[in-house]
Parts: sequence; structure tokens; C-alpha cells
Amino acid sequence: MSKQSAKEQHTAKEAAKAAPAAAAAHPAHEHHVKAAEHHEQAGKHHKEAAAHYASGDEAKAAQHAHTARAHTLHAEHHAGEAAKHHVSHKKS
Repeated sequence: MSKQSAKEQHTAKEAAKAAPAAAAAHPAHEHHVKAAEHHEQAGKHHKEAAAHYASGDEAKAAQHAHTARAHTLHAEHHAGEAAKHHVSHKKS
């Protein structure tokens, strides 16, 4: 999985939301949007985890790191679902 900067993720999310109505009809569209949202949430929790760890609160840091991982897994799931829809849409 390639790493994107927060700006690139934000740009991708905005592009997905701003897509014309015709693009929204593509079966993968909603999964792309959901993946972008989960990536954004994961980034926020990673940032929170870093702040708590730096201040010495390892328990809160661990909680945020765990939540970040969950959002990352959800994003990966949605990305996989989008890929499946791209393949099935292309075959049609």
C-alpha cells in the first residue's frame, strides 16, 4: 500500500465528492469515498496517539493507535471492494 500525504488524501476525497453525477453511478464510487473518509479518520487518530505518547499518556496513545488501525483496515476493505467493482464493471 503506497503512503499518501494528508494533502493527497484530502484532495482525493474532495475529488470523489465533487465527481459528476454520472461518475457517482459507478459501483466503486461510494467505496472510494468511504475509503478516503476512513483514511482521514486514521490520520487524525495517529496524530492524537502521537500527542498522547509525547505527553506520557501511553494508555490513551494506545487507544488512539488501535482506533487508527481499525480505520485503516476499514479503508483497506473499501479499497478492495472498489477494486472488485472496477473489475466487474469493466467486464460488463
